[in-house]
Amino acid sequence: MELGEKDGSGRRRPVPIPNSNFFIEADSVIIAAGEEIEVSFLPNGMERREGIVLTRRDGSTGIKGIFAGGDLTSNQRTVAHAIGSGKKAALAIDCYLKGKDSEEVIRQILIGEGPSISIFRHLHPGERPMNPHVVTFQELNTDYFEPSKRHREPKGLIKKRIKGFEEVASTLTERIALEEAERCFSCGTCNECENCYVFCPDASIIKTEEVFSHQVDYDFCKGCGICFSECPRGAISLKEESR
Repeated sequence: MELGEKDGSGRRRPVPIPNSNFFIEADSVIIAAGEEIEVSFLPNGMERREGIVLTRRDGSTGIKGIFAGGDLTSNQRTVAHAIGSGKKAALAIDCYLKGKDSEEVIRQILIGEGPSISIFRHLHPGERPMNPHVVTFQELNTDYFEPSKRHREPKGLIKKRIKGFEEVASTLTERIALEEAERCFSCGTCNECENCYVFCPDASIIKTEEVFSHQVDYDFCKGCGICFSECPRGAISLKEESR
C-alpha cells in the first residue's frame, strides 16, 4: 500500500501498489484480521447474546460441566482478559471435579473489589495468608522511595511518520525495561525492609525462621501504630481490637 490523495476528512487514503504482492515461506500463520466468532456449532443450552456466550463469574455456561472464556465470552478481547478468563476456568473446572462451589471459592480468593483472583491462594490456602485489600498510592510512605522519572517509548519523527506505514513507537531497550520494572512500589507486599523491627518502641516485632520472618508479639504490642505508619509499602494493617 501507499498513501494516495487526501479524502474528505483531510487524511491521505492508502491505495494498493500494482504488482507489489510477494510470498513468504512460513511454518505456521496466525490470522488476526478481526474475524467474528463462530458459534453455530455450540450445543443448545449455551445462552448467547450479540455473538458472545453468556457465562457466570467462574466461566461456567448454562450446560453443566462446560466452561467458556476468552474472546468467546467478552467483547474486551485483550490478552489480559484472555489470561484472566483462563485462570478462572481452570479454577472452576478444579472445583467442579472436586465437587466444590466455585463461586464461594472465588469469593475467598478475590484481590480487592475487582475481578482479580489469586490462584496461589486457592492452591495453597494456608501458606501465604493475604489481606484482600488493595493498597493504594495514598497509603504508601513515599519518604522511603527516591523519585524516578518514567521512561516513554521512543517515537519516530512526525515528518517520517506521514510518509509511510512503518511503526510509530519503538520498543524499550532491555536496560530501560529493567529500570521501569524497578520503579514498582510493590504495594502491600512485605519485602523485609525491617522498618517495623527497627522502629517498634516495645520490641514486639519478632524475627522467625518461618515463611514470614517477622511476627507481632501481642503480649508486648501496645497498638501505637508506628510500624504501620513507617511501613513503606502499606503491608501492615492496623485494626482496633474488639472489646
